[in-house]
Amino acid sequence: MNKKGDIAFGKIIELNVQRLRVVTRSNYIFEIPKKYILDWSPSKILSEFKVGEKINFIIESVDKKNKTGIGNFKKLHALYERSPFQREIKETKHGFKNLIDDLGTYVDLDDKK
Repeated sequence: MNKKGDIAFGKIIELNVQRLRVVTRSNYIFEIPKKYILDWSPSKILSEFKVGEKINFIIESVDKKNKTGIGNFKKLHALYERSPFQREIKETKHGFKNLIDDLGTYVDLDDKK
């Protein structure tokens, strides 16, 4: 069943610097616009992807009547985002002591003068 948030698999049937068109096994055609493919130069789409290549993506929207939809490739593939990580490390009740102790076995933290 194709619905928003599902992971879909398909084969690229068309590509240009603005979008990919992908057909799934259930014959749905998903368009993946450039903003959902990568954050780099649009010309990189042509060097990264090939017609006939199989990819996976997350469904953003689907029109079951017309068997079409919008997909999002970079949501599953963080390497295609400029800055995919929006999180930061938060202190626990022990602060960062455990992390620092563990890192200390790999890096000499006391030697930073």
